[in-house]
Amino acid sequence: MTVERLLPRTALALLAALAGCETFETGYFQGKVNQVTQTQVNRRYGPPHHTAHPSPDREVWTYFDRGSGTSGYAGSGRPHVCREYRLGFDPEGILRDWELASCAR
Repeated sequence: MTVERLLPRTALALLAALAGCETFETGYFQGKVNQVTQTQVNRRYGPPHHTAHPSPDREVWTYFDRGSGTSGYAGSGRPHVCREYRLGFDPEGILRDWELASCAR
């Protein structure tokens, strides 16, 4: 295979891999509602950055993803990205819902 044919394929594969990083956690949480426990989440991500008890039958764990401060491919700096993953658990510790939000309030 020639370099001219290989380069576009390599670039496409790299872009697909980078796009996949963006949605990895979102995909994990979508597939785990009503299945995963607090213990499993803690094992995967460590202790939450923030916890709250908005009601006696609900506990919310928040994880912050502040992204990377490295420069982009063109050498320019990326804008600061911060996401909150808010995970809602029932009294038995089962993930019942989750929300992705911007850290800016």
